[in-house]
Amino acid sequence: MNIYDKLLGISFAALILGTLLFFSILEARSLYFVHYSVKIKSLPSVWWGFKIIHLSDLHIVNNTSVLTKIKYLIRLFPDSLVVITGDVISNKIGIKKAFYFLATLASSKSPLLVVWGNNDKALAKYVKTKKISGLYVLENDGFVFYKNGTSLNIIGVDDPSKKKDDLPFATQGLDKNGINILLAHSPEIFPKALCYNFDLILAGHTHGGQIVFPWIGAIYNHTGFPFTYGHFRKGNTQMIVSRGIGTSFVPLRFLAPPEIGIITLLPERH
Repeated sequence: MNIYDKLLGISFAALILGTLLFFSILEARSLYFVHYSVKIKSLPSVWWGFKIIHLSDLHIVNNTSVLTKIKYLIRLFPDSLVVITGDVISNKIGIKKAFYFLATLASSKSPLLVVWGNNDKALAKYVKTKKISGLYVLENDGFVFYKNGTSLNIIGVDDPSKKKDDLPFATQGLDKNGINILLAHSPEIFPKALCYNFDLILAGHTHGGQIVFPWIGAIYNHTGFPFTYGHFRKGNTQMIVSRGIGTSFVPLRFLAPPEIGIITLLPERH
């Protein structure tokens, strides 16, 4: 192989890598709706078609344009419940932007339910010193919606990836006859949560792998668990793991675009 062939090979490889890098940067700045239909056994008719907007892993630093886009997009789904499953920020730099983002969502989509992730320690402390009307932070706690004599019970646990979850405490007084939904930052909660017969678990943390290789898949998902992304079911318990919105380590995504999950509750017909 002569020098010209080597240069041609290097140039071609650089072009491929540059193209992949460009699309990885572009993908990280995109935002998609992903629709999930969750069919629940014995779902009362008053909850048929009810929508939950699932946000996760925003990793707010300076991504103000994305936050504006999120606030605009969720207005397309009035009368829905908005939940956030952790890692609202990446570090202390994003605290104030995250606070105003939460305050805006809570005022326009009350109530707003949030569980913290492994990066939210500073934000959690900051939020406790303030008052946001309509914001409910669930730290091994629950929130109940009533409609026509039926209940939709939202249980939120503190971050399972840091072993802060306490399901026995969080589920005290749980109405087993209602529809029971669990919010957790990490899908690591899944094996333990099965014992409580939740209808639905919403989680994030994995970023859907963030960098996903064709035919190989994600090589890292933050958890070591097989639940990298998607809709899973075991028995009567379903779990949706979001790809989230932001990034960590590097500001890139490849074959794992950011998502806003739109979850529609439907009756399971036999």
